[in-house]
Amino acid sequence: MNYGDTPHFHRQIILDELKKIQFDTLLEVGCGEGTNMFFIKRDFPNVQVFGLDNDANKVYLCEEQFGRDFCQKGTADYLPYKDKSFDVVLLDAILMYLGEEIVEKAIQEAYRVAKKAVIVCDRVYFDKIENPDMKIPIQGWDDDWDKGFILVKYLDRKEEKIKEVIKKKRGRPKKKK
Repeated sequence: MNYGDTPHFHRQIILDELKKIQFDTLLEVGCGEGTNMFFIKRDFPNVQVFGLDNDANKVYLCEEQFGRDFCQKGTADYLPYKDKSFDVVLLDAILMYLGEEIVEKAIQEAYRVAKKAVIVCDRVYFDKIENPDMKIPIQGWDDDWDKGFILVKYLDRKEEKIKEVIKKKRGRPKKKK
């Protein structure tokens, strides 16, 4: 599989944010064919990258690149992993493909299996994570997108429970006039 030499600019922002985190394992939820995983592995060769996608054909292509132990079929709203299984969980441009009723569960699941950080890169539902530690706007991501965001939330595992991270407000934010 040819992923190219240079990652799409939003992927480069993800890579730059990962440089700020000490991590050994990363799960990408909605990994597709493994493009993000390829660039993460290229820039962080000692990190174990894992992928999960609900499309069996994409999982097959991902397995060809990374091996069966690192890619599997599954859904974002039920991650088949134990709590705190990965240092970082990445959700890149998948929330927009989930039904609104699934988004909350998908974010909760990402928080459940992450030890250190959750990175969300999307154009919708970025208001669902309260008080992100990092919020980076991406202007002109695509012609039909007003803008996208990368949110980074560092998890405080000293507390017994993860604080509520989901706002009840639904949908895209209103445009300012």
